[in-house]
Amino acid sequence: MTAAEPQTIAPFDVASLPRIERAELDAQAQLRALRAALDDGEPVARALEAIAGAPIQLSLRRAVAKPEVALSAEAAAPSGAVSAAFVPAAEPGRVFVVEAEGALARELVARALKQPPAGIANPTKGAPPDLHGAFAAVVVAAARALGTPLRLATDAPAPNAATAALDVTVGGATFDARVTFPPLAARRGAPDLDRLGSSPIALPIVATSCLAARAEVEALQPGDVFLAGPEETWSLALVAEGAEQGLAARVGSDDRLVITTEPAVHSWDPPMTTDSKAPLDVALEAPVVVRVEVGSVQMTAREWAALRDGDVIATGVKTAGNPAVLRIGGVEVAHGELVVVDGEYGVRITGMTKR
Repeated sequence: MTAAEPQTIAPFDVASLPRIERAELDAQAQLRALRAALDDGEPVARALEAIAGAPIQLSLRRAVAKPEVALSAEAAAPSGAVSAAFVPAAEPGRVFVVEAEGALARELVARALKQPPAGIANPTKGAPPDLHGAFAAVVVAAARALGTPLRLATDAPAPNAATAALDVTVGGATFDARVTFPPLAARRGAPDLDRLGSSPIALPIVATSCLAARAEVEALQPGDVFLAGPEETWSLALVAEGAEQGLAARVGSDDRLVITTEPAVHSWDPPMTTDSKAPLDVALEAPVVVRVEVGSVQMTAREWAALRDGDVIATGVKTAGNPAVLRIGGVEVAHGELVVVDGEYGVRITGMTKR
């Protein structure tokens, strides 16, 4: 825009912004929680297998979360549905409903009673009352095997309940089912470590963090020794490269790490200054936090998830001569080897990291 061109300034068009109801946001959170809860139906399938004596698979077909809105065909009730409402014994206010198409209910009940499968049934006819009770008994037995005692409920589910449509395969035949859940607690997006199975995860072993002048770090050259404090200030921890909190540890016998449950904190932020200098001067003179890493530990996600207080991890960590990395703000700036200078630990620089 040149000086001759007029400027046009208009108020922001607030009316053009999309309107989103709070209920819609709550529904989306509820839907994510529902999908997370149903992501692994393996334990439920195994419990039903033990009752029915046949291979069973559960798969989530569709999930719907619509607070205070009637359920649409997105998760419609199964044909000729057999249903029962339950409450967990430990949470009597959380009502949920399990619905199955008549053929599925007959199949599960017949197998549970060690009777021949029901065969072909007329889907237009309603299920007899005793089938509802027998189906409810199968659900209660499966829940008991999972360690969740259930009671029959007479109340309706909460208006903001979410519903999942499921495909249930019993002995090679697939049936329709639906479960309506009470509001679920939202879960974090990140998966649990044990669900990542054999995926390898490596965590650096942080020996210490210390303050250093920017000029001191910038002047480092191969052959220099960066002194990182006396031995008593060193405290091992397993901390991700860009993180500030990790697992505290101590060195056991044979260069092994013993994990403790106390969290270790290695902050990247230096302490606040009380000087009354100009902000730019303070920023330029502020020290940086240098983290000294002396190796890393790599295990599978399942092994990390199983760690408990006092567990021992084999590592290659030694004292003098062990490779070390200097890191500032999560970025590697130099590498070298550990040395001891008059009782003070340091790192002899063998190379600077190109940036």
